Amino acid sequence: MPRSNGATKVCSNKSCHFEGKPQPISSFPKSKTSKDGLTSWCKFCHGEANREWTHNNLERHRELTRRWSAANREKVNAKIRRWHASNRERIRETQREYKRKHAAKIAENDKAKLLKNPERHWTRRALTRCKVRAKESGVPFSITAEDLLPLPEFCSVFGIKLDYFSGPVRRSWASVDRIVPSLGYVPGNVRIISLAANVAKLDGDESGLVPLVRLAAAAP
Repeated sequence: MPRSNGATKVCSNKSCHFEGKPQPISSFPKSKTSKDGLTSWCKFCHGEANREWTHNNLERHRELTRRWSAANREKVNAKIRRWHASNRERIRETQREYKRKHAAKIAENDKAKLLKNPERHWTRRALTRCKVRAKESGVPFSITAEDLLPLPEFCSVFGIKLDYFSGPVRRSWASVDRIVPSLGYVPGNVRIISLAANVAKLDGDESGLVPLVRLAAAAP
């Protein structure tokens, strides 16, 4: 039986890392079945034993974890939310680093998804970009995919064919435009036009679209 001396206790595990030296009571997990209310092994030994068992029973461990997670979904989600709230900058940096390292692969996957379902994929990405711009500009954002569909084939300003695949001719890329910029991204105030037309509208006035689009067309 392990010896207890005031606020210390000796681990009963013969191969304990602390080699029979007294440890603080806080180093022992609680136990409802023992006389002193603590386990006979210290936390370090429990951890070592758990890691060894997990290594030797990996599939069993995964199955038990899946069962527990399914039965305690709320606890798992709450823990995940707390971790995300405490590590937002770390998550952002990890995401940025991943995108830098796998830029080509991400672009390839995006193109494959776009080819498979162009309306759904392009619209989802466009909404994400619009939401970010709305936050940066301090304007309302309340549009949904239905406000962008169906996707037009041609730019309503210049009549050029819209490119939803981010091809080499940037001026023909499809772009979400706020008809009245100050109103924000709200139903009835958005349309899909070419990037050239949207760039020409940066000053909020369509009167100078023709000369500006010529500059956009000449750009590399």
